[in-house]
Amino acid sequence: MSLFNRAEVIDRNFTQWVDSGDFPQSKSNSSLSRSNIKKTDLVSIFESQVLSRHMDIKARLLKDEGKCYYTIGSSGHEGNAVFGHVFSYNDIAFLHYRSGPFFLQRSKQIPDSTPIFDMALSFMASSEDPIKRR
Repeated sequence: MSLFNRAEVIDRNFTQWVDSGDFPQSKSNSSLSRSNIKKTDLVSIFESQVLSRHMDIKARLLKDEGKCYYTIGSSGHEGNAVFGHVFSYNDIAFLHYRSGPFFLQRSKQIPDSTPIFDMALSFMASSEDPIKRR
């Protein structure tokens, strides 16, 4: 079991940074009002990024409890959620094992999909994991 929980430190630092409002200056003239992306799409992409990070944390906890055999998190790959938004769910994708944000975002295009449940099945090496059934 890990004595140092890096996720807690990152979460605390991120929360303090957002609360402070001390954000860097933009390096471009871009603005949301001049783009083709909707605010709701940005929220959806951010949600997939956060969900992926939370799934990473849960998988790590399950591994520490001996309930999950192996896990590698998607941290650092959160930007891939943008590609999950842009590309259709039926486009061919050669996913990297750290593409949780991409998977979560793209699954939003499929009605009644259960990506969080499906990822949990994968973490637990369940025979019900949809990938294993194909």
